[in-house]
Amino acid sequence: MTNCKNKCCEESDLSRGVSGESLDGSNSVHIWRICLDRDESSIQKLQALLSEGERDRSLKYRFEVDRNRFIVRRGMLRRILAGYLRNEPQSVQFRTEAFGKPCLAESLRSVEFTATHSQEMALIAVTQAGAIGVDLECVRPLSDLEMMIESCLSPSERVTLETFPATSRLEYFYRYWTCKEAYLKAIGVGLDRPLTSVEVLMIDSISEHTVTLRVGGEECPEFAVRTFVPSDGYVAAIVTPRACSQHTPFEI
Repeated sequence: MTNCKNKCCEESDLSRGVSGESLDGSNSVHIWRICLDRDESSIQKLQALLSEGERDRSLKYRFEVDRNRFIVRRGMLRRILAGYLRNEPQSVQFRTEAFGKPCLAESLRSVEFTATHSQEMALIAVTQAGAIGVDLECVRPLSDLEMMIESCLSPSERVTLETFPATSRLEYFYRYWTCKEAYLKAIGVGLDRPLTSVEVLMIDSISEHTVTLRVGGEECPEFAVRTFVPSDGYVAAIVTPRACSQHTPFEI
């Protein structure tokens, strides 16, 4: 996903919705890559799009960089969704499902979305196909990597991880993690369910490829998972209904 199809955002016009090409049927998924570090003028324009509750949430961040990244995430989410809904960003309304998954208000649910962020990057995926999940991680050293591997991966996943080159082991741990978390987001439970409840079968080392999910020892027939590299130093995974065959990247 390093080479995005379109750069659809002008910094001078942040008050309007922005859309990529229209979602072309139920097999289409759009994946937006967002840089969260913006100049002060852009941050102020995006802040103006937020709801009162979102502005209050932004004030709870202790550090300015985190506060500004939250503003950009929420403002850009509103802009992107407004483009698909043919609406104004300020008019986009959200609700929270039982396990905390954010979604559009029922009256606006002509599209489904999922969002994730890590460091200075965020990803937002949009589709009409049904429930989806996306997860993104910056590949950083983990002082407790061995403990994380033990607690998050199944025995067979740990065996497979050992087959990858030592220099790639950290990256592949993050690949496993993102696939699992993307699936749990897609089904709407997040980390309320342990990561070991989902098993990822990963057999190659291509930077963008399809892997297989197993839940309860059985292959998961309704979802497909893809792991990819959105930018150097990051890994990501997206889980979509199996019918989704067209993944189109955008940058904003």
